[in-house]
Amino acid sequence: VTSRFRSRFGIELEQERVDDPISVANRNDFNSLELEELALEGVFVLLPVNETGVGLGLLAEYQYTLEDSEADSFVFGPIVEMVSERWSMILNPALVQFFNGADEDDKLDFSYAIQLAYLVSEEWLVAMEAYGTIDRLGSSGMPGMEAELFGDHDLHRVGPIAYFQNEFGNGKDQSELRFGVGFFVGLNDNTASGTLKLSIEYEF
Repeated sequence: VTSRFRSRFGIELEQERVDDPISVANRNDFNSLELEELALEGVFVLLPVNETGVGLGLLAEYQYTLEDSEADSFVFGPIVEMVSERWSMILNPALVQFFNGADEDDKLDFSYAIQLAYLVSEEWLVAMEAYGTIDRLGSSGMPGMEAELFGDHDLHRVGPIAYFQNEFGNGKDQSELRFGVGFFVGLNDNTASGTLKLSIEYEF
């Protein structure tokens, strides 16, 4: 929107495994791909990275779920970026407050995203990324029956990813299109053993 503020609109699609297969032959089948979540994000830049090699911003994001059994959430936290020649690192710790859930479990989680990247060329960027959550800080919220029986589910995953980026236009009319493909491995029993990440980002 400006040099100090940017926004993003996101959607989440999910294809879940069938809960109650009708036969043994259908035990590995998946349901149809469905729209699960809408998100609106804003980032305010406090310190631009191009001035000192270190940047600081604040992120706020509202996530609205279309799944009746899930809760909406509000995410808030800093973004720290460090750049040295072709190397860069981004740290994004955040607090996640849940509300409006069917089970009234208004818990507070901690989440993190980390990226260590190397700019191979003007078009290619390779990176190691890690994402995770620590569930229910300070015993917050009201755990439902499932949480009482099985506990909370901290998630941690890490893996390589490659981005292809291409710039269009000049000056104020410049825009950028970026594609990313990566594969992440789970670091604990609660996390899926493998996660494929596909991303498309257009900045203008």
